[in-house]
Amino acid sequence: MISHTTKIIQVTDTHLFSDHEKSMYGVKTNQRFEQVIAKLAQQDKELIFLTGDISQDESPESYHYAAKRLSALNTPIYWIAGNHDDQKCVDAIFAKYPNFIKTDCLNIHPWRFIF
Repeated sequence: MISHTTKIIQVTDTHLFSDHEKSMYGVKTNQRFEQVIAKLAQQDKELIFLTGDISQDESPESYHYAAKRLSALNTPIYWIAGNHDDQKCVDAIFAKYPNFIKTDCLNIHPWRFIF
């Protein structure tokens, strides 16, 4: 019997822009992201999984924005890039944030998460 519950929140496909007024399919993704951050701040959580398509325009500004806003939650963030992400750019930027952990596999007994 497992006595500990790990509370994980997954954030995916944020499709952020450097210009906070830009939209995708009629949705201002940066504004929606702010709504998600506000909800996350109210949640009991131990880990956040950030699973790709973080940026829509692949701009350094959009990655810094994501990292800054998520870092404010003071939670470890395990992440992977998506097909809309600039791998080199996101790697370089997220490496500056100590709570961002790039991984392709995470073991939390009895679970194994493959990213």
